[in-house]
Amino acid sequence: MSTTNNLNGLFITGTDTGVGKTAVAGAIATYLRGQGGSVGVMKPVETGCRTGKGGLVPADAVFLRRVSGTDDVAGAVCPYRFAEPLAPWIAAKRAGKKINTRLIVKICRAIAAGHDMTVVEGAGGMMVPLDEKYLFLDLAAELGFPVVIVGRAGLGAINHTLLTVKAARERNIEISGIILNHDRRGPGGAAESTNPEAIRELSGVARVFSMQYMPGIKRSAKALDDAGKDLARQGFFGLTKK
Repeated sequence: MSTTNNLNGLFITGTDTGVGKTAVAGAIATYLRGQGGSVGVMKPVETGCRTGKGGLVPADAVFLRRVSGTDDVAGAVCPYRFAEPLAPWIAAKRAGKKINTRLIVKICRAIAAGHDMTVVEGAGGMMVPLDEKYLFLDLAAELGFPVVIVGRAGLGAINHTLLTVKAARERNIEISGIILNHDRRGPGGAAESTNPEAIRELSGVARVFSMQYMPGIKRSAKALDDAGKDLARQGFFGLTKK
């Protein structure tokens, strides 16, 4: 199974919340699974979880676990779940709990050891805190996986993406690629058409890709498959990072 790097993990981060990280992570996992590989997934912390019969239900983690085909237990895929849609540190404090970042790293490495490729999805962006001293930036650096930065395709993408690239590079985190996610049908306006090249030039990251708008992508196996194949056509898979 070819991948974007010679390690067995990718860390999916966003330039903000709600930019499509889960859809991108799902498309990547779906494509890699379709290539015959064993794919692990992890969403270390999920907030904004609804209450189900067995407790809090982490919808994004449930989705990733389903599309990857992993048999890793749900408690490993998403060890921390909170009801309030807040930053993990704040959600944990308000729930009277503390996130054990050592445990997260241990579980993630165990998952990665059992699969050809593991896709780890953060919450929000790199500077989101898991506790008062530990950010998702720290987790990405400690795991050592190259990051995939997901951002909006339209206005604001340049600023948010360059800030994320800068934060990653200051911690010597390798950048496997940037994916600009379209949130509406059609080619978009001037920002959507000019942002990819501008981000390539300003960031020095050559691997900038687009994921076209696909309604219902989290519910449609075909849409996920199409999104993964489109990323493959653009060269996301099988190339070395730059």
